[in-house]
Amino acid sequence: MEIRYSKGNEREVSEKIWLETFRDSEDYVKWYMENIHRNENNLYILKGEKVLGMLYENPYNINYLNENLRGIYVVAVSIIPEARGEGNLNRLMEYSIKNNRDKDIMFLHPVNGRLYKKYGFVYGSNIEIYTCLLKDIPSFRKKYKVFTIDKKNDINYLVRLYEEEMKNYKFFVKKTEKDLLNLFSETEIDKGYSYLIKDENNNIRGYFTYTFNKNNIFVKEMIFQDKKTFESILYHLKTYGDYFEKLEIVSPEGMNLNKYLEDYTLLKKEIKPHIQFRILNVEIFLKNLKYKFIKSNFILEIKDNILGDSLYKIFNGEIEKNIKGSPDISLTIEEFTEIISSDISYDIMEKKLENKKLFLLKDIFIERKSFINQFF
Repeated sequence: MEIRYSKGNEREVSEKIWLETFRDSEDYVKWYMENIHRNENNLYILKGEKVLGMLYENPYNINYLNENLRGIYVVAVSIIPEARGEGNLNRLMEYSIKNNRDKDIMFLHPVNGRLYKKYGFVYGSNIEIYTCLLKDIPSFRKKYKVFTIDKKNDINYLVRLYEEEMKNYKFFVKKTEKDLLNLFSETEIDKGYSYLIKDENNNIRGYFTYTFNKNNIFVKEMIFQDKKTFESILYHLKTYGDYFEKLEIVSPEGMNLNKYLEDYTLLKKEIKPHIQFRILNVEIFLKNLKYKFIKSNFILEIKDNILGDSLYKIFNGEIEKNIKGSPDISLTIEEFTEIISSDISYDIMEKKLENKKLFLLKDIFIERKSFINQFF
């Protein structure tokens, strides 16, 4: 059994496994291979010359409370049918986690969240799904105009617009111009469209990207600055009412899109768990939160069955790793990741864990939501 990264022209092998495992179109997979695939990010597990499974480790910069961290997005985890049930997924995931221990955090969008819990992954980011019938959208008086995106001149501003809208979230992906261009390109491959909104003074007020699924319009990303911009987006989408029946919008948790409308019942909302996180570098998170430990003095143990257990001395705002002594409080990597990545409250976590020493970490509970809606 061998685990290594793909090389040479093995991209064709990855393409074949992807098409056999997932429901994406051949056009989409070819787009992914041409635009996103990198041999150094494509991890294989092999028996002899035969590839039994793969995953992608796509690197992204992650914003955590205004600090820039090194993240790995795990995508397209797959084991070929004849090699399932033999521990190959375990081998692949554990290798990937160990090989990225120099990064700060991993994240993924699981089909089955329970599958990755044993590797230390827990949900930390939800999304809101809004739905309505297109015919029920009011006939808004058109506020702002819709424009095609100038991929040379508009992208830099759209990146800044995105970051401004994301600034209140605990975790979010720091998108580059290339990331946004890939998003719009991916949308085109899915036969969708991306537009921006400008006000009467020709100022960009937002952007949105959407695709079509049978009788539905699916808005996969939408950034807007005010009520008029949101109404303008809905106005545009309503024009498809003769051809499609239903609208579905993905939004960060806490957006409460109905508050921008006169009819608070127009959009039906459902909150869904979306992204799971797995902390790799406990120390950097403790150091980022050291201002919370100014008056603290205790030893924290993090139990990690893949990267190994570790002890941290926390004293008057200073963090020291690999110390000797008996821990005052012990947490699993899953428990620590949930505290850091989600908006769970101290009171709920205390009841959940029944940990009498959790009060030592009370100050690091930051009830802010995270939003990651990455597609590749």
